[in-house]
Amino acid sequence: MLMFEAWEEPNDNKAITLAKKALKLSEDCADAHSFLAEYVAPNRRRDVLEKAVLAGERALGEEAFESMRGEFWGWLETRPYMRALEALGSWYENIAYDFDEAVSLYRKMLDLNPNDNQGVRYGLLPLLIVQGRDEEAESLYKQYDEDASAIWAYSRVLLDFRKHGRKGSVATASVRDALKINPYTPDYLIGKKNMPDELPPYYSHGSEDEAILCADTCRMAWGVTPGAISWLRENIQIINPCNMVD
Repeated sequence: MLMFEAWEEPNDNKAITLAKKALKLSEDCADAHSFLAEYVAPNRRRDVLEKAVLAGERALGEEAFESMRGEFWGWLETRPYMRALEALGSWYENIAYDFDEAVSLYRKMLDLNPNDNQGVRYGLLPLLIVQGRDEEAESLYKQYDEDASAIWAYSRVLLDFRKHGRKGSVATASVRDALKINPYTPDYLIGKKNMPDELPPYYSHGSEDEAILCADTCRMAWGVTPGAISWLRENIQIINPCNMVD
């Protein structure tokens, strides 16, 4: 109850006080640790998030990891632990740039909850491509092959380009399919449009807001793939001449 109040409290100092009260009631309150991690320096955040993960493990107990595996998010008591894992994975990915550790944590989350209510796969797929782990990326893509998101569609395009190159027709066909899912994404990937200072807080499928979030998530994978962005620019001009870069 205290953590719900902390999340809703607009005053940071009051919110921190509430989280600390929650920890006094129970040191195993993973959500309180995760919440407080947002208010420490980035180089200290990992330690606090690791405390959150350990707290979540203690609160659940070993038996839960066997009996609830495969549908973790479906049990309310597992969610603080899963939120802590996601926050720690994000720290490794975005602060420490330790992609191996981030991938390991994200894979653990998918193992516990293949339904992926937290959307971990959307960060994991491009991250695998960045690491050159294309076979693993293909396997992950196929695991959720009915996903109709822009991230999935444009990751498919990139995987096909990496496999078949610019002369093949496979990747070009994937571009056509991806444009049907979200036609705005290429503008941000090729630099025709600048990314906004702040990312959209939410989006609808096929919208420009989705395109912005997709580009933010996928642009590193596109950027580390030689020739991918110039090839996409060329294909967009061929498929849709009205969308040509000025």
